[in-house]
Amino acid sequence: MTETVPSTRKPSWWDKTWRDKHGSGRVVIAQLPNWPLLVWLGLMVIAQYTKGQLSHNAALAATVVLSMWAALELLTGVNYFRRGLGAVVLLFSIASLYKNIFS
Repeated sequence: MTETVPSTRKPSWWDKTWRDKHGSGRVVIAQLPNWPLLVWLGLMVIAQYTKGQLSHNAALAATVVLSMWAALELLTGVNYFRRGLGAVVLLFSIASLYKNIFS
């Protein structure tokens, strides 16, 4: 069994953007399990295939769950890409919530 020895070199901007921050050197774009995204997907299916108040409430809950996922990524993402993705999704989620609540 071989172990990866942590490098003593300073990580480059490229490494900080695409690789995990724990030193394994893996490029991380998506990670499993990702339960908030699975909940969001389930709520979006419910919102799409139902009508009336249930559809509206499911869509609103889906946006809240997606906002929660985005905030978690923004604060604890393993690389700059994941944190940036969280920031973008959070901005769009807030705009969607604002539009749905105040329109």
